[in-house]
Formats: sequence, C-alpha cells, structure tokens
Amino acid sequence: GMRTLVRWAARLYPAAWRERYGEEMDALLEDAGAGGGDLWDMVRGALFMQMTSLSFWKILTGCALAGVLAAGIWSATQPRRYTSTAVMRIGGSPDEAQIHLQRLQQVTLSRSSLAPIITRLGLYPKERKQIPLEDVIEEMRNRDLRIRPVDSTTFSVEFANQNPGAAQATVRALVGRMIEQN
Repeated sequence: GMRTLVRWAARLYPAAWRERYGEEMDALLEDAGAGGGDLWDMVRGALFMQMTSLSFWKILTGCALAGVLAAGIWSATQPRRYTSTAVMRIGGSPDEAQIHLQRLQQVTLSRSSLAPIITRLGLYPKERKQIPLEDVIEEMRNRDLRIRPVDSTTFSVEFANQNPGAAQATVRALVGRMIEQN
C-alpha cells in the first residue's frame, strides 16, 4: 500500500544519506504511518538532494519517475466509472434517420428532459448541493452522457457513473424518453 510506496521513495535518496539516516527514517515512518502527502514529501526531498549532485540525465530520469508515481497515485484515487450503453435503430432512409436523431438528441438532452432524470434517480448528489442544477446538467452532458451514431440508421446512448445501477437506470430513462418522443 502507501507505506510500501513511501519506503520505495526513500530509496531515491542518495546512498550516503540512506546509510546515515535510513534507520531513523524507517522508524519515523513506522511511528507516524504514511499517507499521500508523505509520499510526495519523500519524492520531492529525494529529488532535491539528488539534483545537488547529479547529471542532467539523472535529473530527467528522476522527474520522469516522479511523473509516473504522481500518475499512479492520481489514478488510484480516482473512483471507478461504469458505462451503460443502449443501441437503437431509427426507421426510414439514412437522411431521415439523421434528421430524426438530431431532433431526438435535442429533446433528450434538454433541461426539461434531464432535470427530472437527475432528481428522480438521485444523480450527482454532491454537485447538486454545491452548484445550480443547470450547471449539473451541463456537466452531465459534457462529461458522462454520449448519444452518437453507430451507422446511418443506428445510434448508441451511453452514460457513465460510479454506480453501475445508476448508469443502467439513467440509460433506460433516456431511451424511454426517446421512445416517448418517437
């Protein structure tokens, strides 16, 4: 876990420093426990010490390692997202289907369509406490919701959420709304 990463980061310190202070550092980590902030402090301190005595290539390698480590920490702290997808076919010629899809998209992505879905399914509870519903709807459209053509008469409706049940329920509600419009 995090403690292993912090111990690994301690190995970035120069060998002479590790020989002299390594045991004290291990004892300190044992007593205090290790968190993400400690990891960053360890990496930053090690890079600073290494930079005073290293060549350009070693500095570059150290920065690359720090970047990889930061990306790993970032991805580990991101919540998992589940995407639910439904595929629908529109009857008629490809041109008619295209026009019909644009109309369906416009109606389905409207505030009057999305607001009741968001409130009924309890989507974005944290965001709804902090920002106006209009902004929540905009975030939903831009980040989590996709309606896109698959081919000339078929399109997909996709919604991503941390809760797989909410993702499925939202896609069902959107598809239901589109069928009503049809």
